[in-house]
Amino acid sequence: MHAAVFLWAFAEATFFPLPPEILLVPLIVCAPDGWFPLVVASLAGSLAGGAVGFSFARLRPERARTLLVRIPGVAPGMVTKAERWIGRQGVGAVAFSAWTGVPYKIFAVLSGAAEHAWVPFIGASVLARGLRVVALGWGAHMVGTHWGEPIRRQGLLFGLIYVGLVAAGYWFNQRVHRAG
Repeated sequence: MHAAVFLWAFAEATFFPLPPEILLVPLIVCAPDGWFPLVVASLAGSLAGGAVGFSFARLRPERARTLLVRIPGVAPGMVTKAERWIGRQGVGAVAFSAWTGVPYKIFAVLSGAAEHAWVPFIGASVLARGLRVVALGWGAHMVGTHWGEPIRRQGLLFGLIYVGLVAAGYWFNQRVHRAG
């Protein structure tokens, strides 16, 4: 499962529209004792994907921007907001990116295109992505520790509720970020 979490996080940080937490949270809720290695796998995949997007954008900034807006789930308003934040805070915008609703891949590509330095970008990425994935992983661990058994017994019901919440969150995020 660690490889699947890593690959999903890598894909989401480059081209895939759905965040790895969709897989990570249920895995941790169902097996709460193994939460931290899954969090590390998710963080590593996200950082690796972000590094690819950042590096590609450093080499081919216009091509990277063109490809970025074609990625499913990337609304024009997301790019506009991230550009504005990066314009004001530079690479520091990456440090709060995990809490904006704007996908990390956008911040990675725009930071590379803006020719930000590699080390500050990775440092801000570790901070932002690390805090987010550890907070979500720990929360899922606590849910799994305290309510994991009833959730596992009623798996289909909770699975449908979870899928509904994810779909609603994705739809809402798209609506919020549609315009600049």
